[in-house]
Amino acid sequence: MKSKLLSCWLLISVASISPYVKANAIAGNRCAISAPLNERELVSLALACAPIMQAQQAELSAKGQLVNAAGRFAEPKLSIAVAPESYTSDQIDEGYQIELSQALDWPSERKLDSSLAEVAVRKSQAQLKRERINIARRVRQAYTQWVYTRSILGESKSHLTLMEQITKQLEAGYRSGDTALSALLRSQQQVLVLKQKLADLRKQQKRTEIALSSLTGMENGVAKMKAVSSPGLMFLNPYSRYLNAALARLNQHPAIANLLANQSEVSDRLIQEKIDRRPDVTLMARYNTLWDNEDKRWMVGVAMNLPLDFSKRRAREDSLTAQADALKWQQRDRQLLLQSELRQYFLRWQEHFERAELYEEKLLPMANEQLEASLADFRAGAIDFQSLLIAQQEYLQTREGHHTTMRDLRLSRAEFIAASGSAFLQELAAKNTVPEKIETREFAR
Repeated sequence: MKSKLLSCWLLISVASISPYVKANAIAGNRCAISAPLNERELVSLALACAPIMQAQQAELSAKGQLVNAAGRFAEPKLSIAVAPESYTSDQIDEGYQIELSQALDWPSERKLDSSLAEVAVRKSQAQLKRERINIARRVRQAYTQWVYTRSILGESKSHLTLMEQITKQLEAGYRSGDTALSALLRSQQQVLVLKQKLADLRKQQKRTEIALSSLTGMENGVAKMKAVSSPGLMFLNPYSRYLNAALARLNQHPAIANLLANQSEVSDRLIQEKIDRRPDVTLMARYNTLWDNEDKRWMVGVAMNLPLDFSKRRAREDSLTAQADALKWQQRDRQLLLQSELRQYFLRWQEHFERAELYEEKLLPMANEQLEASLADFRAGAIDFQSLLIAQQEYLQTREGHHTTMRDLRLSRAEFIAASGSAFLQELAAKNTVPEKIETREFAR
């Protein structure tokens, strides 16, 4: 019989935990991704799998459960008392006293308790959104650094291959007596410097991959990234509608949402303090066997406190009123600060975009043409190795300057997205967002 009961309990336990096991398995499969990811996919992965996001979700769920417990009447109170000496005497009846009491709340108090619990949920939602924005920004920054390092690594490899070819030509020229030893030594030195640079860049790229693995919540292995196939300036263009939308939905920013929740909390507590001026009422019923008269054993009544200390309550009300005024001014100050940050980040985004356009349209073609001409002149004997080395360095500096500009462009874009209170730029174009007419002439390109 015991074995049957044990089997039943095991079946019930397995059935009860199977949904959670299945949910954890789904979450594990979702976070165990082996295919290379681009920037948006990495941000989505981090928002779904990062441990800090899981913690914030659990915290929000905990606050949500407290809403169900708020706004309810106080539970009744039962007290029992006995007279110990009466149990030692056969001449005296056993004495005991039973009392049942119920506190009565004012009608608005229950509503205020529910409102305060909902305010806690709003605060937790603002904290969750703030953490989402922070995680998304850090992932974009790490991914941008990875793309930058990868690009510089590719440029350095190409430059190293070219320098090794030139070094072989110089070695042949030195053996034939047509090349000076100083030119050969300088070339060999450049090759060694480039090899060390490549080794440093590979380690830096590995560190960035480890950082991204931590941000995305990948316990085992290193995050695999998918590099952009082209600069994609069209997708990095700072359109004015992004700024207009960000300014229009400023009240949805988590910083403002948190201040609004604090204002609601202070307002509810101020109402609570005003209700506290009223007496607390408790109904009670008592049965006392110590009375010889049967008619006196049952008693019913009402108990209440006397809120006579009005100065204490008035001081608390004045303090909450001052806090409400302070929160309103803080909200105004934060709105002005966010507007200023948005405009500054948007200007910086435009600045880097214009610089990237200059590199792609003019500087890079000119650098390629200059290097090709210098190589042709060197092979024809029109210029010496020193002039070719200068041309090589200028070309490499131009290419690295372009990659640096693209890195700054992506970083400024990430900062603007974070300042707008969004995890993705597409959130600014949501259907429920109605952009206000905001003057942006100073930001026109």
